[in-house]
Amino acid sequence: MNEKEVCMYCNKEMQKSFMKLKGLKVETYKCSQCKRKILNEEQVTKAIEQLEERELKEKYVKHPVRIGNSWGIIFPNEVSKKFQLNEKKTELIIHPMLSKKMIELQIE
Repeated sequence: MNEKEVCMYCNKEMQKSFMKLKGLKVETYKCSQCKRKILNEEQVTKAIEQLEERELKEKYVKHPVRIGNSWGIIFPNEVSKKFQLNEKKTELIIHPMLSKKMIELQIE
C-alpha cells in the first residue's frame, strides 16, 4: 500500500504511529483529528509474523543424531509445525558457513 493513508471517518491524512499489541510494538497509521488507528495489509502481516516468532524460543540447543553414516537433527514439534516440515513437498536447503561456524537452513 502507499505511504499515505486517509482516514475513512474524517478524510484526513493519517500519520505513521505505533501501538502495543500483546506486548509487541506494532506500526499503525493514526488520524490526527479523530485519533483512530488502522493497520494496512503489510502492517498486519508483519504483526502476525512478530507474534509467531515470539511464540518460538530464540534458541534451541540440540545434539546431532547419528543416522547410518550421516548425521541428523531432531526439530522441536512447535518448530516443525510453524515451518510445515512434515509436508512431503517441504525441502531444506543447507548453507554451510565455515567461517562463521554456522549451518543455515532455508525452507523451500
